[in-house]
Amino acid sequence: MTITETLAEVRGHLQFADVKTKAARRTLDVPDFLAVMLAQHLAARGVDGRKPDALVFVSAGGGPLRATHFRKRVWAPAVKAASLEGQGLTFHHLRHSAVGFLIAVNAPPRVIQRRMGHSSIRVTFDVYGSVLPQGRGVRDRRSHGPVRVLPWCRCGAGPRRRAGRRDAEPS
Repeated sequence: MTITETLAEVRGHLQFADVKTKAARRTLDVPDFLAVMLAQHLAARGVDGRKPDALVFVSAGGGPLRATHFRKRVWAPAVKAASLEGQGLTFHHLRHSAVGFLIAVNAPPRVIQRRMGHSSIRVTFDVYGSVLPQGRGVRDRRSHGPVRVLPWCRCGAGPRRRAGRRDAEPS
């Protein structure tokens, strides 16, 4: 999955724009099961490789999703279905959860930085310092059972890596 631009609502109008920094323009690996799910989702909409600029997720009318509509129609019902109402959860909290999951499987800080699209490791530490390990030695948490990463995110031991697959990016 390649991140090349952002979508913002400005005075009621949706506008595509370049990402904020060079580091924010990035390609993310996705697990095989997710690639299959996304391919099926796109195929159901009639989208294939001949439409490289097609949006992955669209509104009922086929256009870009507005954040306000997504919050009301998708996010709030999902939070309610998960019995997490009243905790102030936002869609952006998923980024913090992703960092927590990466920490739980001992991803190197540089990998986390690149995954989040930050221009420097300093930005990552400034933004996610509350979930990064501080003042304790690095340890393999995968063998310690469930880990409570963030108040809104309970996770298990993390994804299992297939033998011979490189999951970490070079430093």
